[in-house]
Amino acid sequence: MLNFVISDLHVMDRSQKFLFNSDKETAFCRFSEVIFESKGNLILAGDIFDFTGMTPCQNGNLEFFHEVLSSSQLNQEAMNLAGTFRSTKQLLLACLAVYPRFFEVLSKLAEQKRLIYIPGNHDCDFLRSSSQDDLADVLGVAHDCIEWTRQYEKGFSFVVSHGNQFDPPNNTDRGCQNPGFVFTSALYHAVLP
Repeated sequence: MLNFVISDLHVMDRSQKFLFNSDKETAFCRFSEVIFESKGNLILAGDIFDFTGMTPCQNGNLEFFHEVLSSSQLNQEAMNLAGTFRSTKQLLLACLAVYPRFFEVLSKLAEQKRLIYIPGNHDCDFLRSSSQDDLADVLGVAHDCIEWTRQYEKGFSFVVSHGNQFDPPNNTDRGCQNPGFVFTSALYHAVLP
């Protein structure tokens, strides 16, 4: 059986041209046809969803906006989003609303038990079983249809990991609150808006 590996798609609920977008969704759907035809597995090797880019820092974003921007530059909608915390399921549903074909493909692969997921540092929410259950629910599949692992190995010659465990600022062994998570969250919710 063939294994196909994809990493770092960075699916978010807003369009970032340099990350996942509708063109990349179309390319992913075409690529999935090869996976289905070959009866292969899809290994998602982390950072498929950019939850860090969708989750605001717990403190400081609103103060940052007021300190850095003049009153004429303040964007109330961006400020409101920057202060809103959403659950993993809410984040997934927001992504589904923007990229339904992407989720359709994942659902079909999961139904056939051909979807393997290795959480990375941007989608480290999936280290929790409750968040894994959220993805299964959003995909509309049984919870055991997705294989979750930290590293995928097939014999001695095929090993897949995300690699963040080798990068101290992005290591998720103690959870998502690492310096990389905080930096990315600040970037997306304070600097870019």
